[in-house]
Order: sequence, then C-alpha cells, then structure tokens
Amino acid sequence: MAKLTAEGLKKKIKALKVGERIRLLGLDEDIYHAAEGVGSSLLKQAAHSLAHYKAALDKSIEEERTQAQKDRLAEGSATHCAVLQPEIFDDVFIVIPETIKRRAGKDWTAFKEANPDKVILLRKSMDLVNNMSNSILDSVGHYFIDGEPEVSYFYRHETGIILKSRIDYERGDALIDLKTCAADSPFKFMKVVKYDYDWQDALYRKVTEKDEMLFVGVELKAPNSVFLTKQGSDVRIRSERRLNLILEQLAFAIEFQEFPAFPVELIETELTSFEREQESTKEGK
Repeated sequence: MAKLTAEGLKKKIKALKVGERIRLLGLDEDIYHAAEGVGSSLLKQAAHSLAHYKAALDKSIEEERTQAQKDRLAEGSATHCAVLQPEIFDDVFIVIPETIKRRAGKDWTAFKEANPDKVILLRKSMDLVNNMSNSILDSVGHYFIDGEPEVSYFYRHETGIILKSRIDYERGDALIDLKTCAADSPFKFMKVVKYDYDWQDALYRKVTEKDEMLFVGVELKAPNSVFLTKQGSDVRIRSERRLNLILEQLAFAIEFQEFPAFPVELIETELTSFEREQESTKEGK
C-alpha cells in the first residue's frame, strides 16, 4: 500500500464531518506534526492563554535547547523506539564510535556526513536507553503485545476544530503512553500525571473514543524504576470539563481572529497561610 502523503492527508482531514475521525497506522511522524489539528502541546498553550496558543501556532515561540537537552530528547525518543518499534531501531539511531571523543573535528564531521538520516547517540545515552527499555519490558512488557505502535488520529470536534493525537501504543480499548521521567517514586509520578497530563488524557480519549488510558513512566536514573498509573474518575471529570471549555474559547477566538493575552492589572503579593505560619515560628524563637 502506498504511503499517505501530506497532500493526501490534508484532503482526508478537510473532508471530515463533525464527529468523524481518521485512524492511521504507519503515518510518517513529520507528516503528522505538520498536518492540521490541535494536539496536546497546542492545547496546553491555549489553556495558558489564547495569545500563547497563537504564538505557538505561528511558531514565534522558538525554544532554544542546550546540547544536554537535545541529548535527553534523543534518549526519550530512542527508548520509545526500543520498546515500541525495536525492528526499526538500527535504521533510526546510531551510537558515536568510541574512537570519536568529542563532537567536533574531522572525524566527527565525517561520521555525521556518513549518517545524515540517523539520530546520533552518545555511548552513555545508549547505555541509559538499554537500561530503561529493558526495565520497561521486564516489568510491563505484556502491555506492549498484540497492539499497534504510533497510531495517528484526527477528529473533527463539535466546535469544528480538528483535534489530533499520536498514540504511543494502542491495545484493544486501551491507550498507552510512555514517559521518561525524573520521578523516583510511584507517588511522584502520579502527581506528574495528575497535573501535567490531564489534558492529554482527556484529549486522547475524546479523539480516539477509547475508554482507558495508561501512563507508563520510567525513571531516568538508576535503578530505572517503572511506574504505572491512570487518571482517577474525578480528575477525568475535571479535565473533560476544562477541555470542553478551552475548545469553546478557542473556537470563538479562531472565528473572530482575536487571541487575547492576560489582562494587565496590578497584583499585590501576599504570603500564603503556610508562609505566615513559618514567619510566626521564626519570630517566636
């Protein structure tokens, strides 16, 4: 079967009626990201302010990353690939040879030019990726069997807005999202999921019409512990309400092309009750 092109996908999305969705396997990641639609990242910007959404949409927010941050992103992508699509890992990633000691000089340049289409990993990054992926597969590997990796969805919401999501792994009626994280305990990972990924849970379940979404977290440091959690019913109710509200606001903003920022007003600082208690304790000593 011929691969779907960007233009072909554009036509499919345009033809979507309210309540209709497209489910695609094997869609090129670059085509997915370039396609029309509000995903979880844009949705978070819209929740922050509509001006932030517009800036992100116009790509006027350019995040400058250090080399260490780029390495961390590469480690996350490689871990996803090692767990979800191990058969293509060697086609996508390559490790810097031990003979190349730094990312500079003729040897480094020649190595990059010889591997123009691959993501280059440091040896220590590759070791970390192996440790994290092995830890995931050893503890929850059964969740990544009999399903499909990297499934792309596009859905026309009742507001007319196109929503999109790219599922790490879809297994029956369950969506599974894999996260590399700094959390070093189940409780800390649960807090991250509750406050940082509630949008993602509401969006993905809405777009896919699936009932369940699980978050698998793996610790970035030894012992690379694995955590498994999902949003509770009360968190889901809250996030679904917030999703509906922001989509209504976003639809209005798009229709009238008005994307307001925060109102400018004088805000007076004040101590929280906890801070006041601390100050009182200090004064009493």
